[in-house]
Amino acid sequence: MHTSRSLWATLALISLAPAAHTQGGGRGDGPALPDVVPGTHSQARGGWLAVDGQPAAPGRVPEGTSDEARQRFGELAGRLTSAEAVRSFALRFDVEIRTDSGSNEARKTELRYLDQDDGYVYGAFLNADGSVKQAQMRGPKPEGPTAYWQVLKDGSVLSLIGKDYSESRDELDGWAALCHDLLLIQQPARLRLMRMEARRARLATPAGVGARTLVFGEDDAVVLPDEPLVPGDRSTSIAQRAAQLVWLEIVTPDVRVWREAPGESAARRVLLGLDPALALPEFALITGRTEGPLVAPGAALMQLSDWHRYGNESADPNAATGHWLPRETRLFELREALGAERELNALAFKNRASIHLFVLPGGTLGGPPLPIESFRPAK
Repeated sequence: MHTSRSLWATLALISLAPAAHTQGGGRGDGPALPDVVPGTHSQARGGWLAVDGQPAAPGRVPEGTSDEARQRFGELAGRLTSAEAVRSFALRFDVEIRTDSGSNEARKTELRYLDQDDGYVYGAFLNADGSVKQAQMRGPKPEGPTAYWQVLKDGSVLSLIGKDYSESRDELDGWAALCHDLLLIQQPARLRLMRMEARRARLATPAGVGARTLVFGEDDAVVLPDEPLVPGDRSTSIAQRAAQLVWLEIVTPDVRVWREAPGESAARRVLLGLDPALALPEFALITGRTEGPLVAPGAALMQLSDWHRYGNESADPNAATGHWLPRETRLFELREALGAERELNALAFKNRASIHLFVLPGGTLGGPPLPIESFRPAK
């Protein structure tokens, strides 16, 4: 899918470095080892540490986490996480793309993802009859973890190596990151928790900014998109809905970012806006700082709408079959803060989604992992 109007390039997310915390080891460990800093990566301990100095483990809530944060995470994990870990999917989407010039492009797209090694991904634009028009993939190769290919219209295969194809490789890395994050959002118990905090959000109207500013705590300001919650229905805005949600902040090394090369690793901060009744995430804000102000270049906002149990559309929605998945996902990219927004040190998002995904029936989510051959060109 190497085209002049790139699908992948609209999905920009951000790399961020782990934050530094007060030096110290876990309880009962004796003198702190040189690099044992709670909330960072420790070579001496062989992995990421939570803020209590203990190894960050999937679903383990660090000691000292507030009861409110524990409750929110428990409700989230209890609602979404199934007994069977989801490691792969093959899904089809209607995709709307908005370019920087303001033009729209709609395409049917097939995505496959396998959460193995650094993540393998296949993406294809489809013809009206469902056949593949053009495809790209990031998959395994015998001499190393990943390789990049493009399958052209005539079926010939192009290996995406060299400087001329660096953009295509970056796009596939971004797609792998997005697919990985979608899997983790619907399986929160798989997250290694370094720090977790309940956040309170309120709408504010700072002078010169407007009524769509969401404020966390005293001074973390986010200027949300000037968009209705449901496209075409102006009765409720994104900002109004965001202020009604309960928010949970998580620092984890498990969220991946746009253009992240295979093998890279960093801690990142994710703020999840949860429906107070259902504990389902409606927004996910990914930012480039693990501590302090939310402002960081490249932050992204995902809107996750109409959650359902994929593959169980005709059954009781409360039945424990199928895996949770949002029918619609909108991605809003960061824009430059202007005037009073800059004075507030606010995160400011574009008013229009760069990409809008509508999941279609007929795919697979979960079950036996997709075979490796799904991410290599056919011989």
